[in-house]
Amino acid sequence: MSWQAFTVAAEADVSVNGARILLLVGEAPMLLSALSKSLGIVPASVANLVNRMEGMGLLETVPATDARARPVQATAEGMKLRTRLLEA
Repeated sequence: MSWQAFTVAAEADVSVNGARILLLVGEAPMLLSALSKSLGIVPASVANLVNRMEGMGLLETVPATDARARPVQATAEGMKLRTRLLEA
């Protein structure tokens, strides 16, 4: 991520790891476990970040039969922010 992208994320009140999540799930929905591995942070931290970003309207979970397997995807607002991050 560029310094300009860090600024865009900060202005949206999104952490660096939150911005990285948006960049990842903008391609395709991902499980929390896959996000954890991709980011190199513990699953509990990813879950907290995802919950926070869901509350901000940037992410949503895809319904799944197994509650432990929560695919996460960007909402329309999340995709707008993702575009701004990529353009920065």
